[in-house]
Amino acid sequence: MLAFGGGVIGDLTGFIASTLYRGISYVQIPTTLLAQVDSSIGGKVGIDLKEGKNLIGSFYDPKFVLIDPSLLKTLSKREYANGLAEMIKAGLIGDKKLYTYLLEHETVTEVEIAEAIQVKRNVVLLDPYDKKERMYLNFGHTFGHAIEKKHKYETYLHGEAISYGMLIALQIGIQLGETKEELYQEVLNLLLKRGLVKEPLLKKDDYQAEIIHDKKNLADGLHFILVTKPGDVKIVKLKELDML
Repeated sequence: MLAFGGGVIGDLTGFIASTLYRGISYVQIPTTLLAQVDSSIGGKVGIDLKEGKNLIGSFYDPKFVLIDPSLLKTLSKREYANGLAEMIKAGLIGDKKLYTYLLEHETVTEVEIAEAIQVKRNVVLLDPYDKKERMYLNFGHTFGHAIEKKHKYETYLHGEAISYGMLIALQIGIQLGETKEELYQEVLNLLLKRGLVKEPLLKKDDYQAEIIHDKKNLADGLHFILVTKPGDVKIVKLKELDML
C-alpha cells in the first residue's frame, strides 16, 4: 500500500496495513510539512474516535518513507505553519540550534526538515513503544489533543492546537519552578508571528475535563512534559491541582 498524502492518509493507510492479513507492507510518501517531520516517522499509526485522538492504532513501521520537499510548494500558508509547529516543538525538546533557526525564519529547507526528523528518530530509537523517552514528543500534546477534541477537530489544525498546548505546558512549568518566564514570552511571540495562536489565548481551565481521556493519563498520575530550556526536557507526574 502507498500512503500518499498528509498525516491522516498516512495513519489510516498504516493502520489498515498493520491489520490486513495480519500485516502487509506499506510506504509513507508524506505531502505536508507536518507529515514529513512528524506523523510519517516513528511507526505509530492510529485513528481518532469521538472520545479522543489516536485511541485506536498500533506500532507498525513502513518499508520506507519518501520525503520530497518540493511538494511543500503546494501548501497554503496556514498548512505550512501547521508543520512549523511540530518543528518548533522538536527544537524545544531536542535541538536548540533548530529552535534558534525557527525563531528567525518563516520557511525551512531540507536541512531543517532532516534536523526535526533526527530529534524524533533519537527518542524513538531509545524508546520505540512510548514507555519513557518517546514521551518527550508529547510536549504540548496533552492540552493540544484536548483542544482538538473539544472543538470536534474542526476549529484548529493539529499544529495550532499543540501551539496553545505548548504555551500551557510552559505556563505549568513556570508554576512548578522548572521553566523561565522569558522562554514562555519568546515562544509566545514566535507562535503569534507564525499565526499559530491568537490573542486572547485559550485558557487551560476550559480543557481539563478532556484531559482525563488522554492516553498519557495513566493510573499513577498524568505524565506531563516540561521544557526547562531549549533542548532540555523532563517528565513530571501531575495531579489535578498542578494544572489549576
